[in-house]
Amino acid sequence: KEYSAENKIQINELIQSLYTMMIQEEATSRNLSKESLKNIFNNDFILSAKNAVGKGIITNTGYEDEIELLLKKRSHLKEKEKIEFVSLKKYIKTAQKTHYSKNQIAVIIAEGAIIPGKETNGMIGSESLAQEIKKARENSKIKAIVLRINSPGGSAMASDIIWREIMLTKKVKPCIASMSDVAASGGYYIAMPCDTIVAQKNTITGSIGVIGILLDVHKFLENKLGITYDQISTGKKNSLIGIPFIGAGFASTPTDLEKATIQNMINDTYESFTTKASESRHISLENLKKIAGGRVWTGDSAQKIGLVDVIGNLETAIKIAAHKVHLDSYSVVYLPKSKPFVEQIMQKISDKTEEISFTINMAFYTHI
Repeated sequence: KEYSAENKIQINELIQSLYTMMIQEEATSRNLSKESLKNIFNNDFILSAKNAVGKGIITNTGYEDEIELLLKKRSHLKEKEKIEFVSLKKYIKTAQKTHYSKNQIAVIIAEGAIIPGKETNGMIGSESLAQEIKKARENSKIKAIVLRINSPGGSAMASDIIWREIMLTKKVKPCIASMSDVAASGGYYIAMPCDTIVAQKNTITGSIGVIGILLDVHKFLENKLGITYDQISTGKKNSLIGIPFIGAGFASTPTDLEKATIQNMINDTYESFTTKASESRHISLENLKKIAGGRVWTGDSAQKIGLVDVIGNLETAIKIAAHKVHLDSYSVVYLPKSKPFVEQIMQKISDKTEEISFTINMAFYTHI
């Protein structure tokens, strides 16, 4: 019903950090003092457009036709000339095009929760991402890799498979992590082995921790739906650990032995996570654990405690990658490459079938 004291401290510090960054950026861009901005945000719940102009939050008000006239004026076009607008999609596609070069920097996109197997429905599949990293490693044209991460985490096992592939790759060519909105828990796990970690100021990262969830629905099923169960098994003490009951939940409340077994699994995973983070970031295990425990940080705060190297965007990470291999001229390639429309549809049908099978058959696995 309420936050724990520790979580309240963590979230308060997180939002205060984000608030401070927002005030600083707003003050700089609008040429206002931080004090006046704080007064506006604290005292004016909603500003009308007219009042927003008066307080300097926005520049002016106007209709669409007035905006077009302003654009024509600034573009040195005559009033009757037509403005050629470009869609955001086309602009991004054009902006990503660079001159051809035999030297390439690969930007590998890792976006979504991390799951075992192949990617599906906007999730990062450990098998799929590991294959992309391996292909980039074995491609002689690709001189360095930027792993663009936007992930809150997921399966510990899946994250570890990706971690291993990065460790193998960095022996051959530089790997740079570029954090987007979120690179936490498993998202941080796959970033930490990279040679350099680049984050944005307001990236949510860290969350070096492990959680295991057991869903106990047997009383609900029996009392509300009249569904009960029975079983015949060998090794009765441990045979029911992580076994799904009709696709969701567990067949019975976990025993103390089962809880202890799962707790040991979580402890082992946490030790592995913190040890690898300690080695990757060159922080003693003792000090690393002081900033671990599942706690999240902004990119700005994470840099101060050693979890992040550089504050910047994707372009920053690409430049660092190029510098690592002494390239002045290079092409940027984005992976994985987009599939044809029909192939995407067929993939979604296949993914849905696998997802249903995975949901029904999934045993307990640890999340980070």
